[in-house]
Amino acid sequence: MRDRKFLLLFFLLLPGIHVPGQAFLILESSGRVKPRKYPVGSQIRVHFKGEAGSAWDTYTIKGFDLPAQCIIVSDTYCLPIRDLDGFDVSPGSRGALARTMRKFFIQWSFFSLAQYVFKPPLYPFHFAVAGGTALVWLYSSLFLKGEKKLNARHRLRLIDLSLPQPRA
Repeated sequence: MRDRKFLLLFFLLLPGIHVPGQAFLILESSGRVKPRKYPVGSQIRVHFKGEAGSAWDTYTIKGFDLPAQCIIVSDTYCLPIRDLDGFDVSPGSRGALARTMRKFFIQWSFFSLAQYVFKPPLYPFHFAVAGGTALVWLYSSLFLKGEKKLNARHRLRLIDLSLPQPRA
């Protein structure tokens, strides 16, 4: 009974609640319908134009300056989008598939070795699983990088999803 009163009150007051808009950094890729969104608080890894041999820098998004088209990463520093040359899609989970496959390959190999010692016949299935896992591990560690070069195929934009003020 008490929960129903709360829900009734909540839905009666819901139209009066003002929902502020949000700004996002989005990565648009050709061939993808849905862009990747990065809200305030996300970690990003970027590479700057004109620094071919330099390292990638990791920042946490503090906010956005929409008129200047830059990403605020500290109280005194803002990253202009036009100065960025590369963007890492997933800085936090870099190499996650490679790590998972490496662990599985080691565990499976140990399991197969133990089975060979205690119960000698190994079947082609054991070798197929180990070989497939090793191939996925090598492929993911060598070729799957989250680093994208910003060009006509991949571009960064800042968007503001502000809602109009409700009329009283």
